[in-house]
Amino acid sequence: MKKPLLVAAFFLVSLGAAQFFNNVENRSSIADVGAHVDINGVAGDLASGEKTLPAEDITALVQTATEPELAFATFIKTLPASLAGQPAPEPLTVNDQGELVVDSQIRFLFEHYLSALGEEPLENIVARIHTALQTQLSGVNLDQAVALMEAYLQYRNYLGEVKNDLIGNSAGQAYALDRVAHMQQQIRSERLRFFSEADSRALFSQDDQYDDYQMQRTQVIADAQLTPQERQAALAHIEEQAPAWIRETEQQSTLVTRVRAEEQALRAQGADAETLYTTREKAYGTDAAQRLALVDQENQHWQARVNDYQIELQSLVASSNGGTVDTNLLQALRQAHFQGPELVRIAALDGEAGL
Repeated sequence: MKKPLLVAAFFLVSLGAAQFFNNVENRSSIADVGAHVDINGVAGDLASGEKTLPAEDITALVQTATEPELAFATFIKTLPASLAGQPAPEPLTVNDQGELVVDSQIRFLFEHYLSALGEEPLENIVARIHTALQTQLSGVNLDQAVALMEAYLQYRNYLGEVKNDLIGNSAGQAYALDRVAHMQQQIRSERLRFFSEADSRALFSQDDQYDDYQMQRTQVIADAQLTPQERQAALAHIEEQAPAWIRETEQQSTLVTRVRAEEQALRAQGADAETLYTTREKAYGTDAAQRLALVDQENQHWQARVNDYQIELQSLVASSNGGTVDTNLLQALRQAHFQGPELVRIAALDGEAGL
C-alpha cells in the first residue's frame, strides 16, 4: 500500500535526517520492521508550511543587529522559555594563528538561538547571536562570523521556501524514496549559493554522512523484495561500512533509548531516586549519573514551586468570576514566587493555559 507523500523529504528542509528517520524506523527490532515506511509522524509539521522572508530583509536584520531596548544585561539574562536553563553553546574555535575555525560549533551556536524562533521575533534572535559572537570574536574573525550568520539565515530561509513549494506541489503524489534522494542532492548543490565549498563541508559534512547512512537503511527497510534475513544482513553491512562516529552515535542512541525505557518502567513501579541512580550509573558512569540526579532535583524543586504558584493562581482566576484576570495582580503573584528569567518561563506556562 502506498503512503501519501506528505512531503517525505521534509527531513531535508527542517526536521533534520535524524528526526525524519526516527519517525520511519522501529529501532527496537529489525525483524519487526515492515517493508513500507510510515511517515505519518511528520504530517502535522508539514501542513502549516514555513514563514519565509525576502533575502534583503534578512540582510537588513543582520546589518542592523543591536540589542533590544531592554538594558543589555537584562536582555542577555531574560531568555525565551525554551532556552531558560539550557547550557550555553560551547566556545567557538580559534586556531594557533588566531583565525576563526569554521566548524559545526558555530552552527550549533546559530541553532541554539534559532530554536526559540516563534517565542520571540527574529530580530531578537539575530541580536542574541550577534551578541554571542561579539563576546568571543573581534576584527576579521567577527566579520567572518557575522557573514556566516547571514549566510546561514539565508540558507534556512531557502529551506523554508523549498518546504512550502513541496507542500504546494505534492498533493496526491505517492511517497517515493528516489524523489527524497533527488531533493537531497539538489539541496546540497544549492548550499553553494550561500556558502563556500570549504564552509559548506565544514558545517554540513557530518550531517550529509548521516543522511546518506539513514537513506541507505531506509531503502533497505522499504524494499519489499527482501526476506527478513536478507534485510537484516543488508542493514548489518551498512552498519559495518558506516563511519566510526556514526556507529558510536547509534550505539549511544540505542543505550539512551533503552535506559529511558527502563527509567519509565521503574518510575511507574514507584522506584526511589537511589534505584534510578543505580540504573544510570551502570549505563553512563558515576559522573553522568550524578549530573542527572542533580537535574532531577532541580526539576522537582521547580515543579514544586510551580504547583504552589498555581494553587494561588487558581484562587486569583476564581475571584475574577470568569472575567479577565487583573494584569497587575497576576504580575504581582508571579513576582512573589519567581524572579529574573524564571518570570519568562512562568509567563510562558501561563500562556499555554490561556492566561
